Amino acid sequence: MTKTFDLNEVLTPIYSAYPEASHRPLIGLTANFADGNAMLRNHYYEQVVAAGGVPVIIPPVTDKDVIINTLDQIDGLLLTGGGDYNPLWAGEQPSPHLHGINAERDLAELLLTRLAYNRQIPMLGICRGIQTLALALGGKVMQDIAENRADELKKDSETHPLTNSKTQKLIKHSQEAENSEPTHTVKIEVDSTLYNIYRRHEIYVNSLHHQAVSDTGKRFRVTATAPDGTIEAIESIEFKSVLGVQWHPEWLEEDGMRVFKWLVDEANDFHSAKHLHAKILTLDTHCDTPMFFPQGIHFDQRDKRILVDLHKMTDGRQDAVTMVAYLHNRRRERASLQR
Repeated sequence: MTKTFDLNEVLTPIYSAYPEASHRPLIGLTANFADGNAMLRNHYYEQVVAAGGVPVIIPPVTDKDVIINTLDQIDGLLLTGGGDYNPLWAGEQPSPHLHGINAERDLAELLLTRLAYNRQIPMLGICRGIQTLALALGGKVMQDIAENRADELKKDSETHPLTNSKTQKLIKHSQEAENSEPTHTVKIEVDSTLYNIYRRHEIYVNSLHHQAVSDTGKRFRVTATAPDGTIEAIESIEFKSVLGVQWHPEWLEEDGMRVFKWLVDEANDFHSAKHLHAKILTLDTHCDTPMFFPQGIHFDQRDKRILVDLHKMTDGRQDAVTMVAYLHNRRRERASLQR
């Protein structure tokens, strides 16, 4: 577009066609926070735009009404990079190698992630974002890769004093090269979403971190690793569109664009599914009801002991259920005893 300061000239091509714009899925991006400012590097939202999405920056707010109303509007969620998590969220004390934490972001993003997961919203986690996914959904994050590897080697030597099974050397994960420069490889599992995105067994990535996921938890599996075994990517095992990568694809131009395009495509499908559900009535005609009522079950509270409650119905866009209760037939029992 030619540079102009005439607003009407800019508006003319917008007004001359209908509709004024084609649909694009709405992608929420978590903002960083520093010195009283919510902020975000331009590379994140520029890649979302280039991939065909509409970026909306989400400030680090813990108010549940703000979070839930935000999630009701977006079609996809991008968890961005940043500082370390406070280890207290993982039930740990701080390591001497812990870097700066960002308390303003921690709870806001953990809540956002868990509630987005409940709603089936497609998610992509980048660097700190992959750690957010793990921490929010039952996994663990090592406070420092080098420290963790040293502890592993010590335990291994104590268990097997004559051998050392930890033969892989630790590679540099916090590069001093330009952010856009790939500095190591990652190996991708063939039967994975990431392989379907890249169609390669191995890719070159940048590396700007000192922490990494140590345990994926039961909801994820590892789909890419660095040469030293460090987890570089995880994805959902529950048929959910949730993917996390440890590198920074927002700096890697066309090669990094692949994961942003994946998120936008998944978000577009999710948008279509939401609109379909808005037009139809979804009814479960036979929902077996365990005899949990004496145990204090309340269907207006989220409860892991039962498969159906009002929270899960709302998250899954289910409109109604027919509850089927098992009741004792005293008359039949007496007749059976008389025989």
